[in-house]
Amino acid sequence: MKKVQDLNKDVTEELWQQFFAYAAAVFQNNGNFKSFGDTKFVPQIAPALFKQIVDSFNDEKLSHLWNDIEKSVYSEEDPVARVGFPDKQGQSSYYTANCTEDDSKFVDKFCQSKNLSPLNTRLDKDAIGNFELKICSAQKNDEIMKFLGSHEFEGKQITVSAADFSVFMKDVVASFEQAVKYTANEHQKKMVQDYIEHFKFGDVEKHKDSQRHWIKDVGPIVETNVGFIETYLDPSGARAEFEGFVSIVDKEISAKFN
Repeated sequence: MKKVQDLNKDVTEELWQQFFAYAAAVFQNNGNFKSFGDTKFVPQIAPALFKQIVDSFNDEKLSHLWNDIEKSVYSEEDPVARVGFPDKQGQSSYYTANCTEDDSKFVDKFCQSKNLSPLNTRLDKDAIGNFELKICSAQKNDEIMKFLGSHEFEGKQITVSAADFSVFMKDVVASFEQAVKYTANEHQKKMVQDYIEHFKFGDVEKHKDSQRHWIKDVGPIVETNVGFIETYLDPSGARAEFEGFVSIVDKEISAKFN
């Protein structure tokens, strides 16, 4: 593979740094909005120079993709400049474009009536005003998730489905099934087992159980937390993004803080 310096000799080192800084920010935040809040960030590089860098990779698909998204990447005007409902001059990937703030409140009211958490869900609305609440999970199990199926609620049809993003969740479950072999104590073991059940079927109560074991695992050398946790990027504050971290304790620094 060519060194990045050789891809385009007309682009200065400073521009390359700005290009990679933007790319790193996108990967770190899983998008072009800050994960803690709804603030959009745009490249420091002028659009023409950004395109010049993209084209220098000589990847036709990449260049076509950039042509499609360039305007929205650089736009700092509503609705693409902030997280919000379409009827409030914003945008969100948790909802189809025809979902309004009132629609979200209506479905959240339904969720409360069924003791169903919307934390790991997306919401679709069809052309006639009916809804589908999609639960992220590796598989669908009607016995475990009793509320799956169609419901009549205040004159509207709400269908609750599972196995949204199942391709990815199956990999997550498979990884945790291997990870449980390497847990250091009973709290870690039970935490990982609850993760497996949660990601397999989508039951948020199982994730809550995993967090109860997580806080009891005091002073681990290797610490991890995974799941649908932060709700900053949902305009209703009800739906969370998937995230995960692994941290390794620096004993020397920790001793100084203690």
